[in-house]
Amino acid sequence: MGGSGGGYSGGISEAERLKGIAQRKIEEAKRKGSIGIFIPHSWKYDDEYTRLVNLLEGDDSFSFRDYSVPKDAPIDAESDKKLMEEITNQIRAASVILIPAGMYAAHSAWIQTEISIAKEMNKPIVAVYPWGSQKMPQVVGDNADEIVGWNKDSIIQAIDKVRSEHNAK
Repeated sequence: MGGSGGGYSGGISEAERLKGIAQRKIEEAKRKGSIGIFIPHSWKYDDEYTRLVNLLEGDDSFSFRDYSVPKDAPIDAESDKKLMEEITNQIRAASVILIPAGMYAAHSAWIQTEISIAKEMNKPIVAVYPWGSQKMPQVVGDNADEIVGWNKDSIIQAIDKVRSEHNAK
């Protein structure tokens, strides 16, 4: 009958214990630190918006609430004034404005208006160069607190940086 079982003691391994701790920390961070983000974008060119949201959603350690106005859930406003009020409320709820800065932004009155609203509310702005480009509309570059390339880690670090600088003021 006999022999030993090769060292199994019936407890969980150190790796499993550490994995459990890490998973609990991630979940705790998600509950505590979901960041409100508003992403100005043009529905005509919403591919960048979609790619940016998907990029951020692909990071399990980063939790955010999107206060943008997506194409599939437009604001029901009967006038430009009402639309402006609704967008202002969306921006007010956000902690950071994240702008995918394709050149179309230079020709969008609404994106320029959203930047103005964010500046009036003292919201930090992170601009993201479009994938594979180093061109950015001047209105975006002039108003951004941080400008980064299309890289998930760079974007998240920039968001964290502008939030901590904003909270320190």
